Amino acid sequence: MTTARRIRGVTKETRWPWGAVRDPKHLFLEQSRIRLQPPMSPMPGDAPGRTDVQTITSWSVPVVWEGTFDPVLLDSLYQAKNLTIAATVFAVGKYIRFLKKFLETMEQHFFTGFNVHVFVFTDQPNKVPQVKMASGRQNNQFCHQPKTRQPPMLPMPGDAPGRTDVQTMTSWSVPVVWEGTFDPVLLDSLYQAKNLTIAATVFAVGKYIRFLKKFLETMEQHFFTGFNVHVFVFTDQPNEVPKVKMASGRQRTVKTVPTLNRWQDISASRMLLVLTLIEEELRDYADFIFCLDVDSEFHGRWGTESLGDLVGVLHPGYYKSDRSGFPYERRPISKAYMAPEEGDFYYCGGAFGGNLQEVERFCQTCSINFWDDRIKGIEAAWQEESHLNRYMWINKPSKVLSPEYLWQDFLARNPEIHLIRFSGIVKNYAEIRPNV
Repeated sequence: MTTARRIRGVTKETRWPWGAVRDPKHLFLEQSRIRLQPPMSPMPGDAPGRTDVQTITSWSVPVVWEGTFDPVLLDSLYQAKNLTIAATVFAVGKYIRFLKKFLETMEQHFFTGFNVHVFVFTDQPNKVPQVKMASGRQNNQFCHQPKTRQPPMLPMPGDAPGRTDVQTMTSWSVPVVWEGTFDPVLLDSLYQAKNLTIAATVFAVGKYIRFLKKFLETMEQHFFTGFNVHVFVFTDQPNEVPKVKMASGRQRTVKTVPTLNRWQDISASRMLLVLTLIEEELRDYADFIFCLDVDSEFHGRWGTESLGDLVGVLHPGYYKSDRSGFPYERRPISKAYMAPEEGDFYYCGGAFGGNLQEVERFCQTCSINFWDDRIKGIEAAWQEESHLNRYMWINKPSKVLSPEYLWQDFLARNPEIHLIRFSGIVKNYAEIRPNV
């Protein structure tokens, strides 16, 4: 696999293996690159043994009690590996009073004879006691403060000129963005000083490739104009990707993926591919990412007013509905399950985004939950959209975008929709999907 380098204005192609999507364990481990290092030495038997307690789990791993291991033998096996053991402890507020005894007894009993690095997180670094540590052992202090998100978010500059006909604030006090609730000139001027890069992903697989040209052309006209934008096109037909002229500071990378026979598999695998993209390519330079459906077109500005840590878009079909009418996954066996009393809004799966850290966490969680369902032989009602709604119920978005940001062309335009920015086009699903 080759990875992209940031060369402005150049279209590049990267070939990615999609993997065997029907083997969830293999796919998740491969995409997430999970490794257990160093390899574990086996427990050296029950020595001298215990019969009065459970010493093995139902999945055949040891339950460790005094009398079930030989400490001298075990230490000799691991000391040859020159291991370093890290430990964390939080001593915040009045809990600082317990730290001295903790560190003193830790020095006497915790992995004695091994390299140990203790990290003390505290709001009172001057009160951390000085405890003598043996050779190969150390501690560091960290001032415990609320985590700063990167890049820091600028506040919405008020309701300018304001809206009274729609909900502009959620129950957890974050903005719902509508036309007329922000000053685009002021917002852009604030963010342009930060030299941001916005990444965007779009999947054009199978017959969906026909929608890509219009998507890219209208995106160039309306999506974060005047900012650095890097569009990643995932497709099984790289030679069919249209050549669309891009402005300075904007670029496109094509990533090749295999054809799949079920649109549900294409939808589900998107989360894993976005996760891998963030981990392997975007960390070093991108600030935000948006994941968008290809069978859509831009009609108006989509810009800095949409930036947030985690951003959801209200579904145009349900933004006026009561929670009881939302098409959540209702089977308790599914990881996407929503109880009747749960839910704030119904978000669409065709557009979501945020900063890299939050979108990475979101994609990872939804991927795990999807494959957990697959192992149980079930599929959530609306695949990734169902898992997205479950996630955003538990992890509230820091910004909610109105249905202006993903309308549906077959819907009549309601009076409160002053501007349609992005919309899904009318299409025949039976004709374009590999299965219905």
